[in-house]
Amino acid sequence: GLCAAAARLAGLACGQPAARFCPGGVALGIVAVQGLFTFGYAFVRDYPLFLAAVIGLAVANQGGANVRGALIAHITDPTTRVGERAFLRAVTNFGIGLVTVGAGFAITVDTPTAYFPIFLLDALSLFLAVALLTRLPHVPPTPNQESLSVKSAFHDRPFMPATFLP
Repeated sequence: GLCAAAARLAGLACGQPAARFCPGGVALGIVAVQGLFTFGYAFVRDYPLFLAAVIGLAVANQGGANVRGALIAHITDPTTRVGERAFLRAVTNFGIGLVTVGAGFAITVDTPTAYFPIFLLDALSLFLAVALLTRLPHVPPTPNQESLSVKSAFHDRPFMPATFLP
């Protein structure tokens, strides 16, 4: 519950910097943070560190999803956007499938040595994504964002319950 609430609130908070500054730069930073937290999982040995890693990664994942959506909207053609998002989803699902095979092996062996490469490869894939994000075209900040703030989201009554849907 705490992790989900923190992630949802962080998702709201990530939209404003992405609009005010550069969506690509904010996305790049968030993916780098995801990589660091993922790599950190390999070194977690107690519950407080585990909790910090879980919450940190959930916050970065939710914020990243929100910023990524805005970035895709800016850099894709509206007439091809649905197909491009479907392609991105298919590539993501393929990656998840590959990781699932490795995770199945690690769970079967169930030793720290078996889990370490899974975390390392996942973190490396995120750092590769950071390198790829640097190649995207620059998206300028969206002007006139004074009315968009985290507080304004709380006043949008239909929007707020939707943010807590799975």
